[in-house]
Amino acid sequence: MGKSESKKVETYELTEWEKMFREAEYIKSEMKFYSREMGFLHSLLDRYMLWLIEQESLSGLQMLNSKIKSTDEKCSELISKCDSLMNRLGLLIENPFTQDEHKVKESFTHILEEVKSFQNEVKQVKSEVFDHVAHTLRTEKARRLIGEHQPDSK
Repeated sequence: MGKSESKKVETYELTEWEKMFREAEYIKSEMKFYSREMGFLHSLLDRYMLWLIEQESLSGLQMLNSKIKSTDEKCSELISKCDSLMNRLGLLIENPFTQDEHKVKESFTHILEEVKSFQNEVKQVKSEVFDHVAHTLRTEKARRLIGEHQPDSK
């Protein structure tokens, strides 16, 4: 075997459908992560519920919980849409004539747009929750509960 033959490595280039399938897999993985994040935020609010109820209005806390729930539901919808898209892409990979290529591409583009909007929504919800909790932790009661007494000024 000559030098040129030993260095010859066959490369496999992914088809457009395979690339889209991999990206859909990545999106689904990201959505599962966001779902776990929403669970954490909900737990965070539950953990500090007593402080939050005493320091902030109950309606504000309910509003945050509602936003988290709504965001989590959107996340579940996006996971379901990714599953459907991945199924359609899988069929296209196996046999290009089984699906309407144009509709699959439109679905893919639409999911990408939804994901971008969803990510912005998640950032907003996280910011609101963290601001709410941070405000609560700065209160005098919170400082007393964690043992950081400040001397009384007379």
